[in-house]
Amino acid sequence: MQLLLFYQRRILLFVFFFLGCSKMMSSSQELYEKYLQRFAEIAYVKQDSALYYLEQARLVSIEKPDHLITVYLKLSDFYAFVKEDLEKSLYYLVEGDKLLPQLSDGLYEARICNRRGFVLRLQGHLKEAIKNYKKAIEIVKIYDNDRVSINSHVKLASALVELGLHEEAIIYFKKALDLTEKNPKLDKAFVYRKMSAYYTKLKAYGEAELYLLEALKIVTERVPTLKQQFHLVLTNTEIAKVYYYTGRYNEALQTALICAEWVEKFKKKKKIAGLHLLLGQIYFELKQYEVALQYAQKSYDKLQKSMYSSNKMNCTYLISKIYEQLHDYPKALSFSKKYQQLKEEALLMKAQKEFLKEKYISEIQAKDEKIKIVQQEAKIKKLQTILVIILAVVLFGVVFFLYKRRKQFLLNRIAQSTLVNKKIQHKLTKERKKTVQIQNELDAYVRLQSEELFTEKDQETFQSTIQKLYNFKILTEDDWLTFKSLFQHIYPHFFKSFKISVRSYSMGDLKLATLIRLNFNTKEIANILAISPESVRKGKYRLRKKMTLTSEKELQKFIHSL
Repeated sequence: MQLLLFYQRRILLFVFFFLGCSKMMSSSQELYEKYLQRFAEIAYVKQDSALYYLEQARLVSIEKPDHLITVYLKLSDFYAFVKEDLEKSLYYLVEGDKLLPQLSDGLYEARICNRRGFVLRLQGHLKEAIKNYKKAIEIVKIYDNDRVSINSHVKLASALVELGLHEEAIIYFKKALDLTEKNPKLDKAFVYRKMSAYYTKLKAYGEAELYLLEALKIVTERVPTLKQQFHLVLTNTEIAKVYYYTGRYNEALQTALICAEWVEKFKKKKKIAGLHLLLGQIYFELKQYEVALQYAQKSYDKLQKSMYSSNKMNCTYLISKIYEQLHDYPKALSFSKKYQQLKEEALLMKAQKEFLKEKYISEIQAKDEKIKIVQQEAKIKKLQTILVIILAVVLFGVVFFLYKRRKQFLLNRIAQSTLVNKKIQHKLTKERKKTVQIQNELDAYVRLQSEELFTEKDQETFQSTIQKLYNFKILTEDDWLTFKSLFQHIYPHFFKSFKISVRSYSMGDLKLATLIRLNFNTKEIANILAISPESVRKGKYRLRKKMTLTSEKELQKFIHSL
């Protein structure tokens, strides 16, 4: 009896212990979800309290790496979007990286890459940002998650737009749209907003407005949570900008004022600065200079401590123009000088972006060339293998045929005389020699096929052609035909593209275009064509007029795009 009571107590203690552990695990999960939900509700309203709830979520997630990484991602977003502390945002992403080896789900790494790319882009490190976005896309291909894939494609496209690679950017935008068509639950409005920003940058305001109206329709149909309100304000802000760019100032003013009220309530510093600048620009166009100055000054005060931005440059320009209208010329001059300084910084940044763009394009081209070479080598190896198999089968058939024929021949002649046998032996000897000769020829052919097919001769020819073009003089029609032939060897599609793009042109225009494509300056072109530099400048001017281009840089950019 005592033994039974002893075991009963043990069993009861074990049951109570198991129930207690289950309750603790359940309560830990519930607390984690509760803290994250509470954070989402007050993230933009009560920042300190929101941070407290994130810290509490982190504490209850210590034993769960997946939960802990989620908390680190939210902390990174909080410091990037709310506190605008990019270094702290990167710190939490590094902390998340440390936990990745403990997880089998690679999507967490893709999410961290996306966040890191976004923060690096804000810091101006476009090349590193693009690397992170591309890495995220490669990871998502393995795990097939449309939500993360859309985020990666859209952010990579936006970074490429910033580099000026518009054609490549639209490819990634369309891939993101295809994913939203496949899965209607995904955030299509997010893709539309980013595409509208792309078209706004291209000054295609009609296209931008269409995408924004579609995004607005999607957002207004959703449940009105705090997050959806923020998305609604983001969409309306972009619409206000389109109204401003298209001269609908009253509509822009009405929309921007509503957005500014919401953003000020939730203390979004960068958004406040941007909206104040937009309001200043609108009031300036409405010739309400005093009100415009107030908003422009507010924007300038918020942007003054930040790094270079287009908003900061536009703000100083706007203030200088307002002071001109108010006849306060000393202040106008002061802000005009600041604008010039920022403009110089912008030119420097533009040069850096151009360098990154060229480097990015060269890397892509090098990668494509490597892929082509690998594909060609694989194709050649495949053909060689097929050829060797065919030759082996043919050789086996020939040998087998000769063997059968020889065997039958010997059986039929076995009873003949010695003389006949000698003739047979003589014939057999000849046949053996022929077989050996065939075998040697086949072996030589196989060896020829296995040798390296590519040499450096093509590269030397290319360099030689380039050198000839740079040392050429176009004085007669024969010279031009020779030059044209050499030029076509390097740029085979140029003349066709030029004739399609420029409907009305002369032979002089065509010659001038080819020399511009080779990056010759005015003096060098004049030397090659044996004309004066002034004639070259006039030729360029006429060519620009035919193409409806406003500057020589646009002409060069157009010709290089052919």
